Amino acid sequence: MRKNFKTILTALVALSFLILAFIIGSCCDDCPVGPVQPKPYNGWLYAIDMQNRWVYKIDVENDSLVDSVYYETTRRSVPGTIDVSTDGRFLAVGYYDLVNGVRFTRIYDAQTLDTLTDLADYNIPVFIPDQDIMIGIGQRLRIYSLPDFTIVHEEATSLSAYPIVNIKNDLVFMNGAVNPEHVESTFIYSYDYVNREIEREWYFRDKHDSIVFVTAFDINKDGTKIYCLNYSNLDGTMVTCYDLETEEIIFSYPIFSWTGSVRLTPDEEYLYVTEPGDLAYYGNPGTVYILDANDGSYIEGISLFGYAPNPFHPLYATPIVFTPQGHKAYIGSGKVVLESGTISVIDTESRDVIENIWPDLGHFISDLKIGPKIK
Repeated sequence: MRKNFKTILTALVALSFLILAFIIGSCCDDCPVGPVQPKPYNGWLYAIDMQNRWVYKIDVENDSLVDSVYYETTRRSVPGTIDVSTDGRFLAVGYYDLVNGVRFTRIYDAQTLDTLTDLADYNIPVFIPDQDIMIGIGQRLRIYSLPDFTIVHEEATSLSAYPIVNIKNDLVFMNGAVNPEHVESTFIYSYDYVNREIEREWYFRDKHDSIVFVTAFDINKDGTKIYCLNYSNLDGTMVTCYDLETEEIIFSYPIFSWTGSVRLTPDEEYLYVTEPGDLAYYGNPGTVYILDANDGSYIEGISLFGYAPNPFHPLYATPIVFTPQGHKAYIGSGKVVLESGTISVIDTESRDVIENIWPDLGHFISDLKIGPKIK
């Protein structure tokens, strides 16, 4: 009897282990697991340094500087604006020489930074995804075909800047000015790059029905809302969201200065705002504002103090760019007349500055773009 009991007990224990193994094996695909860390975006961050006149290429996977290019001839040419094609083939950089008046646009291989060709005149470049064209915005608007960069269309335009591509509607939104010396002449217009014509113009107004001066903006993916950094004599500087169809104000949020930037996160839930203050003025809140993109409510601020040698001076941040998945934000900073800046890497989940590409500063980062690595 004792022998039989021992045999039965052994069998029960064995059966218990089999059942446990079955349960573990069957639920491993369905049972909740700990949070999976997102893989870093496999791409490059391109940065314009106005202070040192370098164009940098940074590995987004580990936030390390891997390459740079510097244009030098007998004249001093400064890189101004930059864009990279979505397929990762081309990098366009507009150069200008304020002393000699020389302006041109250089096309680099985006992977190697080898020079491919130079285009006459200074262009604010914007590559159009899946269209094999680049729009160059300067004294004239030009459309270049790729990969040979021949001009296929050209037309006169007002002074324009800050192009934002809206792929869904085949539009490029731009900040225009009939006369830059008059605030009332500034406007936003949308350019249809398929039909090659201006689709619509907007002269936005403040709550007192006065036309505002728009200095930076972003557009949502549907092309229904515009998020502006604007100034008016009555309301001062505001971050304002307008309905593009009705031109009505959705929300406004007051800030310090109008020289910064605004960018929607890729999921369009939040709006990041920077404001470096006036060029010759030290005053700066030293904060990256994070606003709710739907109602403009203040969510959180990221402090930019504690990185400059003077504890009373923050980083003077302007350009913002996100990785495509939105896990990281890169914010460029610096001023020629004040303490120099760097590129700050921000974890968008914790909303912390996790790294500065140049901890010792010494740079003035004026433009940032992200593009893919290709073999």
